[in-house]
Amino acid sequence: MKELLNVEVKYFVHKVCSPAWRLEENKFLLHGLVLVLDGKACYRINQQEYQVTAGDLVYVRPGDRRAATTTGMTCAAIDFVVHKGQFELPVVSRFVWTQELDRLLREFEYEWLEEKSGYQLKCGALFLLVLHTLLYGRELTGTNMHVEKIKRYIVEHLAEPISLKSLAALVGLNQVYCGALFRKTQGMTIAEYINRMRVGRAVTLLEEGAHRISDIAYMCGYNDVYYFSATFKRLMGVSPSKYRSQVANFSTTGTKQ
Repeated sequence: MKELLNVEVKYFVHKVCSPAWRLEENKFLLHGLVLVLDGKACYRINQQEYQVTAGDLVYVRPGDRRAATTTGMTCAAIDFVVHKGQFELPVVSRFVWTQELDRLLREFEYEWLEEKSGYQLKCGALFLLVLHTLLYGRELTGTNMHVEKIKRYIVEHLAEPISLKSLAALVGLNQVYCGALFRKTQGMTIAEYINRMRVGRAVTLLEEGAHRISDIAYMCGYNDVYYFSATFKRLMGVSPSKYRSQVANFSTTGTKQ
């Protein structure tokens, strides 16, 4: 599912279904997702029965015939149209409930119910974030909340002095443990991560071509231009000036020397 999706949400509900609830069989015309948050239910999709419980994600495709009963279930259901791109999931799969998914669904529900100006656009964007979390949440479960907080702080403060001491204090950890934890989860030291992020920012600024290299160094948190140039060359293979000339040459001739 690498192609960019253009989706439009048509229906959303977050509800508690009593044992009296049932969904009579009908032909479904949209794409539909049901997140089973608690309890269990029996879905029948194209005459095939699926017993689902909390943590199951039910996907109904356009044209599918569906019916459902429950002994008691809390769920969130989203029906949507795909205007561009392809969308396909198994009928039933598992999802990982995270704080991020909880936050996104709460925000989605608020915007959907408020119906403020432009809510359809915002709900569409939030739904894409929900999809990303559902599809790739498993890849994020191995992350550490302290490390993620450190990484986010670094990216947001690249131009400022950043020390291990300040980062350890930020997340309430011992300095030695903080450094070891980061290296274990990221495969590099905090200092190396900072350099990679700063050089990445420098690359963007060099490609824009609006600043002198010395200014870019300071904008990316380097007080020593020579150290910045040496670090840039170590990570990128060329000096900042050489990289800038390559970019300029590529933009005029279409070839990168």
